[in-house]
Amino acid sequence: MALAMAFQRHGLALHRLLWSLALLALTPATADEFQGLARQLLVHREEPKFQNKNGPCSTMVDAGGSISVMDLKEIVGSRLGFTVASFTFDGEEVLSLADLQSGSLISALEAVQGADLHEDKPISSEDGQRDEVLSESAVACSEQLPQAE
Repeated sequence: MALAMAFQRHGLALHRLLWSLALLALTPATADEFQGLARQLLVHREEPKFQNKNGPCSTMVDAGGSISVMDLKEIVGSRLGFTVASFTFDGEEVLSLADLQSGSLISALEAVQGADLHEDKPISSEDGQRDEVLSESAVACSEQLPQAE
């Protein structure tokens, strides 16, 4: 008799659980809702590198619906060993992660050394400033200085 009552109690709880799962399965979930729960972003570190120059240059981050750009900066900075100034996707600065699809490849730009990190001034490897400085110094070194009499 006690066994029958125990089965009846657990059977009722199991029945309620199965009924709840069936209702949940019938509730339509949009692709966007599912995407937000299981989104993975690929992050690649762009040149120039100032901090942790020989460290890893890319990582994958599980970015659920509640992760912010600031959270992503902390995660990526911790994993790759540098202070992230900003992210770009298709040449545009990433201000929100909401529109990024799972598998998106975003670029991480390093903060300029000695700069105020709250200003978030990224450096682009496409500036060409390094080459200009090198070419100017090469010219300056090859020129002869006038001799004093």
